[in-house]
Amino acid sequence: MPAIVTALLFALKGIALQLLAVTGSKYILERLLFLIGDMIVKSTKTTHDDEWFKDLKERYFKYEDKK
Repeated sequence: MPAIVTALLFALKGIALQLLAVTGSKYILERLLFLIGDMIVKSTKTTHDDEWFKDLKERYFKYEDKK
């Protein structure tokens, strides 16, 4: 019985990963990268990187909107 459950969970994991990759991989990836970037920038004491990262995000989303 445990082998059947293990095989079923393995198959469900594969299907879930494929659905995730197909449905929103670019959106999820860019949001994740910007979230991590925000966390890194907020953890520093200087404001220069805050301004740089804000400018980077603005430019990225302007570029994406033009596509």
